[in-house]
Amino acid sequence: MQNGTKPSPARRLWNGLAPRDSDDEEQLRIGNAVRLLGVGAFVGIVPFLFLEWRSGWMPQVWLLSIVELVLLGALWLNRRGQVRMAALALNATALVCGAALVFLSAAGYRDVSLLLFPGIPVLAGLLLPRSYYWAMSAAAVLVAASLILLQIHGLIPYATQPGAYIDLIATVVILMLTSVAVGYLVVALGNSRRLAQATIDALWHHTCVLDGKGMVLAVTRASRLADVSPPIPLPASVSVNYLDLCEKASGSKARETAAFAAGLRAVLRGEQEEFAMEYACHSPCEDRCFLTKVRRVGAPGAIRVVIAHEDVTGQRRAEQALRVSEEQHRQLVQNLHAGVVVHGPDTRILLANEQACRLLGLSEEEIRGKAAVDPVWAFFRPDETPLPLQEYPVNQVLASRSPVRDLVSAVRRPGTEDLVWLLVNAFPELGPRGELRQVVVT
Repeated sequence: MQNGTKPSPARRLWNGLAPRDSDDEEQLRIGNAVRLLGVGAFVGIVPFLFLEWRSGWMPQVWLLSIVELVLLGALWLNRRGQVRMAALALNATALVCGAALVFLSAAGYRDVSLLLFPGIPVLAGLLLPRSYYWAMSAAAVLVAASLILLQIHGLIPYATQPGAYIDLIATVVILMLTSVAVGYLVVALGNSRRLAQATIDALWHHTCVLDGKGMVLAVTRASRLADVSPPIPLPASVSVNYLDLCEKASGSKARETAAFAAGLRAVLRGEQEEFAMEYACHSPCEDRCFLTKVRRVGAPGAIRVVIAHEDVTGQRRAEQALRVSEEQHRQLVQNLHAGVVVHGPDTRILLANEQACRLLGLSEEEIRGKAAVDPVWAFFRPDETPLPLQEYPVNQVLASRSPVRDLVSAVRRPGTEDLVWLLVNAFPELGPRGELRQVVVT
């Protein structure tokens, strides 16, 4: 509290009824809703219970007393963090209370104020499975409708005072409206959850979602790693703690699992937004490589962490094949008797073989990175007059995007007056969209 003021007893009581041990956004939302509805219903029923007891209407007194006890039990469950059980208790109580009011109305007991109660805690029925909720709602409505028919045909005696049927009709209407409204919300919530799970199942990689304590909230239905034995454990179902799975690893898997668990804890604590590591995951048929990524995602009022295990075997094989191919081509270029120089789009030298370095009088370290405008170069025409910069082979290719063939030119080696006569060919290497990647000069 601000300024050191102590909270009031009512505030302390309200805070004490808050659900414990829950950093899940949905659990907190439902727990707070149960606390609000439960406390509101409990306090609101107290004056009616007193009035009914003073009036001698014992059926209502017993009904309201039982409801108050159930509400206390629901609040106790909610405080312990069992918000689903608390919501189920509120919902079941509301439906049973509504059905009991129908019987009381049929027996001649009247109190319209009691009819307000079924519409309050029934909102907590969002967590109740759809099949059970519809069954209970349908049963309550059928009972009310049957009583109306029985009274219409005179098979059940009913009070004859004016407005006696108002209680019965109001009860039926409330039950039907709450059944339809909450049923609609249950269907919408169920569709949303199924869509979220279907989205996760559609992912090719093994993916799971954790809460702030490492509990698995969602996981892909089918693991792509079923035929291997990964060093990092993969959860196959929800409601398990990923960190506990990592701690159970032993033997050769313990080292990689410990490194993964340390990165996961850092993300859960908010010390870093993401973590990634690569690990070997061999099958009996082939060697495999996997990349696991842990990322913290934004979720209002809760912590969510997404973990994805991706098979990067094909990518690593392609990279290895590319390195081998580049080395083979490099060896081929280095062993050519002709000098080969590769320029980038900015004329800087990317590669030069040994013969080119020998002809130009520079080492490979000295020649790499130099541009056509570098003063170290001095090109000449056949008549030994200086060759203009724009007529350098690489600049001609850059300007025309066309090859240069059989150009006779001389180059003066740095630090000497000797001229080396060359027969120069140059051609551009273009990308798939026509962009210039490099110019090869021989």
